[in-house]
Amino acid sequence: MGLFEISVWITAIIMMAGSFYYCFEIKKGIVSPPPATFIIAAVTFTLSLFMYSRNPNWSFTANIGLTSAFLSAWTICIYLSAKLLREGKFFLSINNWQKFALCSALVVFIIWVITNNAFVSYLLLQIAALIAYTPVIQKLWNAKKNSESLIFWTSLFLSSLVASYAAYQRNDTEAWIYIFRAVPSTLLVVFLTLKARSN
Repeated sequence: MGLFEISVWITAIIMMAGSFYYCFEIKKGIVSPPPATFIIAAVTFTLSLFMYSRNPNWSFTANIGLTSAFLSAWTICIYLSAKLLREGKFFLSINNWQKFALCSALVVFIIWVITNNAFVSYLLLQIAALIAYTPVIQKLWNAKKNSESLIFWTSLFLSSLVASYAAYQRNDTEAWIYIFRAVPSTLLVVFLTLKARSN
């Protein structure tokens, strides 16, 4: 097994370990994310993976950051929704930023249908995903105490960093776009989470 394969496995393991731990935190009531957050993430990453797969040279492993994010979002989305439905507490409340992210995803899909330009659609979806972080950043910026999972967000940051090796080895443009979007945004959330923990 070469360095490429090792980096792919490490990326996936870090991402999914963080996701499973996040589900554990949800079970214990340590974090209580609104279901809309992960439903939107799951939809956005599904569309991103679909647009990426339109590239003849696409690869699950070259863009392992996106592949892992897709699996992570759906894992948490399904677990969180099932838990809340079982407890009779499922309530879908969507704020303005989330409405914007959903509308953006729909508009991007329509653009793809009209233009058949998957690369532009993929790029726009990554911008929409970046905008979707805004509510988390706003909440942490003014937080008196931490309400986010440091382990989960750190796993997103670290897995994106490790995924850069696969992107480099395969010279995958879409993978680099994902990484340049994911690394700074997750690092900012980690920093703000640490800041909130110190308050």
